[in-house]
Amino acid sequence: MRPSVLDVLFSHIIKLDGIGEKTFKNYERLCGTRIKNLIFHFPSYYLDRRNIKNSLNGLQSGEYASLTVDVVEHIPATRHSKAPYKVICTEGIRQIDLIFFGKSTDTYVKAILPVNKKAIVNGKVYIYNHRPQMTHPDYIVSPSAKSKIPDIEPVYRLTKGVTNRQISKTVKNALSLVDNLPEWIDSNVLVKRKWSSWKESIVAMHKPNTIQYDELQTYQDRLVYDELFSYQLVLALTKKEKTVQEGIAFKSSTKFKEKFTSALPFKLTDGQIDVAKEISFDMESNSRMIRLLQGDVGSGKTVVSIIAALDAIECGYQVAIMSPTEILSQQHALSIGKMIDDSALNEDVKIVLLTGKDKGKSRKDKLELIENGEVNIIVGTHALFQEHVKFSNLGLAIIDEQHRFGVKQRLLLSSKGNNIDLLLMSATPIPRTLTLTLYGDMDVSILSEKPSSRKDIETFIMPKMRIPTIMSNLINPISKGEKIYWICPLVEETEGSELTAVSDRLEALRAIYGEKVAMVHGKMKATEKDNAMLEFKNGNVDILVATTVVEVGVDVPEATVIIIENANQFGLSQLHQLRGRVGRGNKQSSCILIYSNEISETSKKRLQIMRETNDGFKIAEEDLNIRGGGDILGTKQSGMPEFIIADIHRDRDILYLARDAVKRMVSEWDNIPDDEKIPLKVLLYLFDYDNQMQLLNA
Repeated sequence: MRPSVLDVLFSHIIKLDGIGEKTFKNYERLCGTRIKNLIFHFPSYYLDRRNIKNSLNGLQSGEYASLTVDVVEHIPATRHSKAPYKVICTEGIRQIDLIFFGKSTDTYVKAILPVNKKAIVNGKVYIYNHRPQMTHPDYIVSPSAKSKIPDIEPVYRLTKGVTNRQISKTVKNALSLVDNLPEWIDSNVLVKRKWSSWKESIVAMHKPNTIQYDELQTYQDRLVYDELFSYQLVLALTKKEKTVQEGIAFKSSTKFKEKFTSALPFKLTDGQIDVAKEISFDMESNSRMIRLLQGDVGSGKTVVSIIAALDAIECGYQVAIMSPTEILSQQHALSIGKMIDDSALNEDVKIVLLTGKDKGKSRKDKLELIENGEVNIIVGTHALFQEHVKFSNLGLAIIDEQHRFGVKQRLLLSSKGNNIDLLLMSATPIPRTLTLTLYGDMDVSILSEKPSSRKDIETFIMPKMRIPTIMSNLINPISKGEKIYWICPLVEETEGSELTAVSDRLEALRAIYGEKVAMVHGKMKATEKDNAMLEFKNGNVDILVATTVVEVGVDVPEATVIIIENANQFGLSQLHQLRGRVGRGNKQSSCILIYSNEISETSKKRLQIMRETNDGFKIAEEDLNIRGGGDILGTKQSGMPEFIIADIHRDRDILYLARDAVKRMVSEWDNIPDDEKIPLKVLLYLFDYDNQMQLLNA
């Protein structure tokens, strides 16, 4: 039962002042439905106005300013014009235009900016046609109300229908209702790190005063520790339970897997053979297997996982194979089905694909096949762990790209059987120095060797000025029946940003190659993305312009070239994952990393490493070393467990601190009084580890 001290945090945000039905839907889309979700929606950055300029003199385009202006004239937009509402003002001897877009601005603007009066306007100033202008100032106040403009203002990630001012007010209302929580951090750690309470740290992150702002890293570190401590606690308690938990002993004759491997059109690598033996040994034991299979792109993880699946099937059990996307699930079902057919095991091994697309009678029929045990390999998305999916005799779950699901989802899938074995796969190499810390509840197998048929991808580094030449030269691979990925970091061009938008690059490439160019990005509907990817794989599309949504995606053996624009904006691990989209056939493949005009020494070093090696594990280690520490609210890297505020690269020291604290605690677990475990119960509920509550009593 959830502790009552968390009732407010888990209550509905619609209870907050100013949130109605319409506003609620916007907030639900942005951050979730509970007050907890809202206060864990931390600012993206902070606007520090303490030292911004208060004069147009010497002001550069794009800089913030707080200006005292005289209002001279209003120029409303004409009825059918797209021109904005303009207010002409002067600041000293210089003129500045205040620009307003949207309907019904006349009355509002006239009221807050009366002619012949002074006003303070605060916002970003741009130079347009040699004249400074400020579009929709952040603040417009009278000189006597200057104090209403905050020195430090948090800036949040937003969605349509929610402004920064609105979310700041809503968060303030939420924080006024929240109580402090019982302390789960050891008092010695709190004193040594100079950490405040949970409540004070949360408040400081959302509305810091000037003193707190200068010490903001300390408040953030405490909250990072909370999240990583809860994660480490779940891992440690899961591992503790696993050591005493009896699992399924799969005693197969090995007939199925021998028939399967002998029919493969290639020879298994030594690494695949060794890892298959490790997994088989685990599955034969009476203890439950929870094993992570790490393998670089193209190392042959899928084949190893099918060998494990055949052991379970021969013993009369079902196997669930879960992927993060429908298109990946479809790909697995097709490729596994072909391998099973080729090995003449199709009489004994039956496969079904279950995804969110299955509706009505088709879905009902598939659910019956699964429940009755008429199929023994069930491939699907997160649909597999939904409540109405019932297995006949699930013995093994294989989770592909496991970091995209997290601890909670894999436990839900585990609950579909009785102490089932888990094999989790990841194509994202994780630094060896972090593996045990991030996956302390699992045994780890590593596939670092690639099949001899796989050629290393040649990597080139080129400046942005070479783009026109690169575009025109794509005719060469296209004429040979090869396909090209072109990766851009943004969907739409952002003002003041040099990063290239997907839509702009699509237009430029279509001017040369016409309809042979398609686009895919994260803002598209899932069906649209899948259709675009399939058209690229099987249809007439030769060039796919995309964001990093293709980082993990459908196999396209004909894809031999990948171009990554503004490559210096990506982390090494992400660049390596993107590069892995090509080189999946038997042709030589290449990766072109395009760097922007402004490139740092660190970024140059990153790109150089990409050119020197195709070893994902070496790249992951180098990425960790180069990134080191980070700034407040730094960006997260893909391939790692998803956290709210923690960043594994940036917060390594705190991760190790949390791990060591948990290790000491669990070693004395049986001697800790129940009342001292209450704060830990609060912590696990706070981070939604509801299913792990029974572990606290283990």
